Amino acid sequence: MPTATICTEEFGSLARAEAEALGIPGLPTPIVPHPMGGLRADEVRAVADQAIASIEYVLVTPAEVLDREFRGFFPGPRSAFRAKPLFV
Repeated sequence: MPTATICTEEFGSLARAEAEALGIPGLPTPIVPHPMGGLRADEVRAVADQAIASIEYVLVTPAEVLDREFRGFFPGPRSAFRAKPLFV
């Protein structure tokens, strides 16, 4: 059964690392903008409308093609992680 694991850009690298750790390095993972939390329904719909083509591609493309295309693909986050002290 074709599936698409959708991930926001901030967690794309984590999704890739998890896929590799689970032995499925070619897991197709369409990436959507981050953050999604706090968006209004119309904003979520706009993100979904933009992502639908890549999700459809993942659902209809043969698994061996997707494996080649997504294997080793590590999208990075838009911003760099900045550590913050726990106690100020």
